[in-house]
Amino acid sequence: MGINLLILALVLVGGTVDEAITLYENGDIPGAIAALESIVAGPNLSLDERIRALDRLGSAYFAMGRSDDAGAAYLELLKLDVHYDLSPRANPRLRNLLGEVRTRNMAGAEIVSFPEGALITLDGELMGVTPITLDGLMAGEDYEISIYSNGFVEETRIFTAQAGRTHALSFSLSPVLPDFLAGPSDSSPAAGADVDLAVILGTEDSREEGGRTAPATTADLVNTLTSGGGFDMAALAGSGALSSRRTSTGIAGSERVDNVQLVSGTDVQASASADMGSTMVFSGREESTAAGFDAVSAPGSSRTGEEIMEVLTEKRTAVSFIYNKHLRSDPMLMGTVLIEMVIEPSGRVSSVSILGSNTYNPAFELELARTIETWRFGAVDEHEPPLTVQYPFSFSQ
Repeated sequence: MGINLLILALVLVGGTVDEAITLYENGDIPGAIAALESIVAGPNLSLDERIRALDRLGSAYFAMGRSDDAGAAYLELLKLDVHYDLSPRANPRLRNLLGEVRTRNMAGAEIVSFPEGALITLDGELMGVTPITLDGLMAGEDYEISIYSNGFVEETRIFTAQAGRTHALSFSLSPVLPDFLAGPSDSSPAAGADVDLAVILGTEDSREEGGRTAPATTADLVNTLTSGGGFDMAALAGSGALSSRRTSTGIAGSERVDNVQLVSGTDVQASASADMGSTMVFSGREESTAAGFDAVSAPGSSRTGEEIMEVLTEKRTAVSFIYNKHLRSDPMLMGTVLIEMVIEPSGRVSSVSILGSNTYNPAFELELARTIETWRFGAVDEHEPPLTVQYPFSFSQ
């Protein structure tokens, strides 16, 4: 049998990722390594195929006692997807190895500002509001951090991420001087109202001025995100910052999310699977998954509600942190945010949409959606279609 498997491995060198994984699952680890090495060296793999190939290549190396090679494969994987994570059901030793590789080669940043609640961009992408912790920074890379707050001069810094370090960055923004105090030399875009949001969002707002469409300003965005009351999240849809999110066309809070109970305490809903059966919705199903949802799979997908809930439960602490942070500046913050996420075969979350919300806090919703984009659900067969899942996150004090 061993000879036959080896012959099969030689035939499959340069084949598909799933064929190589079949070798691995049949016990032919050397054959799987040879096939996966050939596949990874090829030029025509999609991002998800390359991620899945490196994931299994790392496992195969580790199974053969080649820990250094396994670590190198995981490093290449993280270069493609800095937030990649193995399934909660994966071998704990492999999860530990991936964690060690991440620690040795990646960095984070804890960013605070005065005043708090300032908008922050990383290399031009809107990330949320301060204070905020950014992870997944590749060691040796330069990153540009910009801070914006209404009535203050924006500030930008560039820093180089250092492996295994969490950088502490503190910004103290200077107030914008009134016109009668600021001379002509101070009337620069950095001093306030004329900064083109296209630089931040990669688009132009539809604000009309003098019969034409004028670019929005940083102050416009800050005012919109930090002012009280409802906010049209669709105003940012299709922009560079929210390009992966298809948001509701209504005002945040105008669409009530029904059939979801708020939970007590400053925590996020992470109910037992018996409770989740009435809330998680797979694409292609008109009704929410009902009793026995643990074994329910979406049409065309092998992922089950139980597997998805394992990841959601694992991320409970991160979501609670975001909620408690925004609760400090918005003591009345509560409600439900209905999230739709698209999970690729590699486990990568390729899209997050806010379908509805009644929290009346767009900055909180933005940071929640951005965080969900970093979650990973483990790989499945590459021929499966992306899985769309709707899930309501409910918050209460």
